[in-house]
Amino acid sequence: MALMRVAVGVVVLALVCSACMPRSSGDLDVRTGCTSITAERTSVAAGVVMNVRAAGCPGTAATVDHIAATVWRSLRQPVDEIRVEVSGGGSRLSTTALFSRATLSDRFGGGPSGPVVAAPETDDADLWLLLPIAWIVAGFGALLLVYRAARAGAVFLVFR
Repeated sequence: MALMRVAVGVVVLALVCSACMPRSSGDLDVRTGCTSITAERTSVAAGVVMNVRAAGCPGTAATVDHIAATVWRSLRQPVDEIRVEVSGGGSRLSTTALFSRATLSDRFGGGPSGPVVAAPETDDADLWLLLPIAWIVAGFGALLLVYRAARAGAVFLVFR
């Protein structure tokens, strides 16, 4: 019974920790040489913007262009602007650049085609907060069920 409690605790802890981790952006970090890159598509008054945050890049001046080109070529849906913010690097300063769709097409070639579609304005944060709670409740419910069945005389066999 104690082993089952430990296993449920480990699973719940893993779920909670995985919900707290930042979003990954595929292999953009590998292709750009940065230690981490996160990209988020948002809708603003000017249109659809791809916000890209990079950290631990080798240099900031040429890296901003390289990150913008890599993101532009990897997009599946078009955007109106790409904002690139690079922190860290050799100078330890933060560099921010804004690229419009026309600038991106001229400098880095054609990106994704089609109309720009705004990202839906949904807030899924509540779902990800409730998911670990639901797992905890389900785990304790299962433990309670097993405990009551064992007190009633049920025998459980575990095969390895």
